[in-house]
Amino acid sequence: MQKGLVIVYTGDGKGKTSAALGTALRALGHGMKVCLIRFIKEEKRFSGETAALQAFGNRCEIITAGSGFIMSDKLSDSTEHRDKALAGWEKARDRIISGSFDLVILDEISHLLTLNFLSTAEFAKCISEKPPELHVVLTGRGMPETITALADCVTEMVMLRHPYTSGISNVQGIDF
Repeated sequence: MQKGLVIVYTGDGKGKTSAALGTALRALGHGMKVCLIRFIKEEKRFSGETAALQAFGNRCEIITAGSGFIMSDKLSDSTEHRDKALAGWEKARDRIISGSFDLVILDEISHLLTLNFLSTAEFAKCISEKPPELHVVLTGRGMPETITALADCVTEMVMLRHPYTSGISNVQGIDF
């Protein structure tokens, strides 16, 4: 049995979700079963990565547990965001302990922790008690140190330049 890794992609730079999706593609290419839970992001907005992963059928489950991006200072006051995120966490926890997946990706999970939607202690306990062969990828800005301390691999994305600061909004096929 191979040890399941806990991998964290954090930081203010672009590429956290893209790195996690690259891991998903590798896993799927090796015949593994993947679950992607997307926190904060909303279902009604089309994303190329979701469309591509759906091509893998029942080998890749995608759960969207958000109401869309809003400024993080407004997220903490949003009952709708909190309720959807916590419903998503219940599903994520079920997938983690189920033993049905080889890889579970919790995209933007850091927001649930930093906004106190979810207790860091409860989350850390779940990750610590995951099935030993399960790989878990966690993404999001400002991942708490308590969580990065549990990880086997932590990568911090550093922003040197971002198109948004030059007035370029999200680009289809690149950002979504």
